[in-house]
Amino acid sequence: NADRTNADRRNAYAQSLVFAGLGVIALFSSFSIRSLRKPIWESSFFEIRYLLGGSVVVLAILVLAIYLPALNTRLYLQAIGAWEWVVIFGAGIMNMVLIEIAKWIFIRKSGKML
Repeated sequence: NADRTNADRRNAYAQSLVFAGLGVIALFSSFSIRSLRKPIWESSFFEIRYLLGGSVVVLAILVLAIYLPALNTRLYLQAIGAWEWVVIFGAGIMNMVLIEIAKWIFIRKSGKML
């Protein structure tokens, strides 16, 4: 039974990483795909304020799902460390950069904005 418990713990850890990773990557991607006409850095705060607010709420719920015992036991999740969060946020940023590069290439090739 001890082996089963260790396997369950490893599964919960892996599920937590995937859950957090997909959530953060989706949040970061939403900023880039919000507009295919202009890069994200040309958006003003007022244009994306609802997206920012919604993202903060979703990120808070994601963190609660991972760290709040009442939720993480029901969702079969487990707390993850700071280094894992760094990697997850790095993947989210990298995904956003790749989307912005793809938009730049498309706009440059087409000669016009969508």
